[in-house]
Amino acid sequence: MDKETQQLFDRINKLWQRKENFINTKLSSMEKSVNSMADYLLSQLIKDYLGKFDTKGGKLLNNTHNMSLINQLERQFDDFEKTAAKLNLKYGQDMLKTTTFSKEYYAAFPGLAEKTIDSLGKNIGFIEQMIGIKGDKIIKGSFLDNLSEMSEVRDKVRGFVLSNVSGNNSYQSYLSGMKDMIRGTDETEGVLQKYYRQYAYDTFNNVDAAVNKQFAENVGFKYFIYHGSIIDTSRAFCRKRAGKVFSVKETLKWKNDPDLIGNAAGYVPLIERGRYNCRHSIKYISDELAFRLRPGLKAKAKVFKEATTTKEAEQWAVKNGLADKVNYNDLDLEVANKTNKQLKNLVDEYNVKIDEISFRQNMTIDDNIMEIKETRRAILEKGEVIGWQQHRVLNINRLFFDHPEYKGIIKEQFDAKWAYSESVEDMVTHEYGHVLTKKPTSDVSLRKFMYDSPGLNTLTRYGNHNYSEAVAELFLKYKKWGKKSLTEVEYDLLTKYIDLK
Repeated sequence: MDKETQQLFDRINKLWQRKENFINTKLSSMEKSVNSMADYLLSQLIKDYLGKFDTKGGKLLNNTHNMSLINQLERQFDDFEKTAAKLNLKYGQDMLKTTTFSKEYYAAFPGLAEKTIDSLGKNIGFIEQMIGIKGDKIIKGSFLDNLSEMSEVRDKVRGFVLSNVSGNNSYQSYLSGMKDMIRGTDETEGVLQKYYRQYAYDTFNNVDAAVNKQFAENVGFKYFIYHGSIIDTSRAFCRKRAGKVFSVKETLKWKNDPDLIGNAAGYVPLIERGRYNCRHSIKYISDELAFRLRPGLKAKAKVFKEATTTKEAEQWAVKNGLADKVNYNDLDLEVANKTNKQLKNLVDEYNVKIDEISFRQNMTIDDNIMEIKETRRAILEKGEVIGWQQHRVLNINRLFFDHPEYKGIIKEQFDAKWAYSESVEDMVTHEYGHVLTKKPTSDVSLRKFMYDSPGLNTLTRYGNHNYSEAVAELFLKYKKWGKKSLTEVEYDLLTKYIDLK
């Protein structure tokens, strides 16, 4: 490695380590806070609740009074939820700070405009939406709000109390068991610690991974180092990859690795890495650095090339298999390049191209900004129709993109929660969701999601426009922020319509 490359390598390592130290420090602090919170919960239960049980001969009585106390647990936890919410708010605010470290990291690479990096850092509004925080408040129904409710902890405590009361167990063993369950022992985690480890700690790293993925995609980085050391408890999946350079495309096959823990369905490698409690991270790097660290990559790389004219952009799109026919005439060149770049990412990942990219005749500036139109075309043989084939066209409203403030308009719509799209790339992803939709969006499960379930509250206003848009918006949400940004209902629904990668 030459001196210049070594200096860059050392520089980015230092910046990456600085960010990881920040995350680890915050997680360690949070873990201590969770332990203190467990002590507080136990003290409140003993003070305001546990002492109210009827006993006889040192045993809990299975009577109406004791059973009625179990229902009072909900009020106890409702009060405790306020304490949890304060911790979770601080936890969410710490998550937001990782963007600053990411900006510094990407700014270290030569050739990346500082203004672009700064603008990207300011406009990653999805982090707030993903974790559910706005200013100094937690958004109702968001991830952090649900985390504060601690439904699993409530269920376990309620079940423990019920089994002890109905079993006429001794009050002393009941009290001892409650302490062990809440605080934990030398051998086992307390119920709160386990809950936060399962739902919160990984989220911090996954939010950071989503931020980095967004930066990398916008600056065009397609390679990364699987960053992190090997320790005794490292999984075989991570041992094979630690310290090595990979392309983003290569991660498509990681779900087939027998050493990947858990169900491969829905696995998002660039966000989840080695899955639960994984210590490793995805450290994106420039093409130049990737090719120096792993020379064999350059030979098989199909690097996106930014066109200098719309005609060149058309030719590049056809040559690289994005569509059979492309017409970018009169389209803003920057939009053409961004469309090509994002479509290449998606076609590389899903191997489904679009038949045609064009524009709709007689459109106005108020028509759809982008749209997928599907028609049937006859298959002819010797002048006779022998069948029909689907023909998909991506129409782009060039009149809208002629507007000097089009970026601001898109951003305003995103901030107003009209749609998840906050860039040209997002719009392309949304429309590609229509392309991947494998069956008509008209079955009972989608109607139930739209009108009879909490799904209506999780979608954007545009997603509520019709069934097809609901699926496309969920696909965009999944691609931007990963599986954990979707509710269980959303994810199950999306996989019915699109074969996710």
